[in-house]
Amino acid sequence: MQTRLLALGIVPTLALATAVGAQSGTAIYELTFDSTWSATTHPVQFPSNPHFSPPIGGTHNSQVRFWEVGGLATTGMERMAELGSTSSLRSEVNAAISGGDADQVLQFSGLGTSPSSRTVTFTVDADYSQLTLVTMLAPSPDWFVGVGGLELRPNGVWVDDMTVPLIVWDAGTDSGTTYTSPNSQTTPQDPIAQVDTTAGPFQGLPGPVGSYFIRRLASSNVFGCGINPDGSMADASGTPHVGATSSVFLQDTAGALSGPVQSFVAISAAPLPTFPCGASIVGLGLAARGTPGEVLILPPFPILPGPALVGGAARFDLPIPSNPLLVAQKIYLQGVLVDATRAGLTNAIELGIGTAR
Repeated sequence: MQTRLLALGIVPTLALATAVGAQSGTAIYELTFDSTWSATTHPVQFPSNPHFSPPIGGTHNSQVRFWEVGGLATTGMERMAELGSTSSLRSEVNAAISGGDADQVLQFSGLGTSPSSRTVTFTVDADYSQLTLVTMLAPSPDWFVGVGGLELRPNGVWVDDMTVPLIVWDAGTDSGTTYTSPNSQTTPQDPIAQVDTTAGPFQGLPGPVGSYFIRRLASSNVFGCGINPDGSMADASGTPHVGATSSVFLQDTAGALSGPVQSFVAISAAPLPTFPCGASIVGLGLAARGTPGEVLILPPFPILPGPALVGGAARFDLPIPSNPLLVAQKIYLQGVLVDATRAGLTNAIELGIGTAR
């Protein structure tokens, strides 16, 4: 592994920590919105100007839902589904950001005609790894497509890629039955449900009108199964790219080591087959003397000396050369912290290398 790393030009450098990051990982995703909705796929009453409004949503945690099947549409969802308006739903996402349950608003330009497609990129933080992104199918009374609370990091592991079929949903706020029905407010609202396929333009046509294809471009992912202390390794620089430097913090978060503490970093091409868990070894626990520590990466691997911990932390920098052979490769790092009497293992980090920004 060491030969391979050196052959690709990956040479670590070391630096003292000046601040400790709290991230547990980030990822950059590419999303392709591919619309197949056409007079061929859905010939009944097909409109003369088929299009989709600007997709709107955000990244968030599991504590908030902006829409779900069987629930009632919010004001933001109602205006998006009926008018293609994004301002109210943007305000709802911003309110969740203020409340600590969302990270960012996502909004992209719509599809001015259908069939057509568009590709966009966005960054996701591990603490806000769910995606909501919706768009009005237009013209329509209150029909839309999209995802709500789509998990991009199930079980602590970033999704590599996925295809999401775009089913047409009825927001339950307008009782129109055709693409160009006049406004007919539904009072009280109906729950959000799949558009009626027993009558109207989707009669007998329950299939999707397109898809979201989501692909991970780059990522950093701190992992472990709770044996090594949380925060013992932290991502300091976000998603790694060729031509950039990826940095991690090594930390004695338990405060169990004493005196001068030296750091070391092991580098591997693969995790253990039990990823994201590893192999427990008694005596290598960082939390307390004699406790088990979890080896998370696959040997053999070089173990490189790092700096002494300052203020309980040290930073390890890994320059990534501008080598196209590195794109889509993964590298795994795990730290070892050593005082005068014992050694303890940190959690590990998976670096999925992307193209230059």
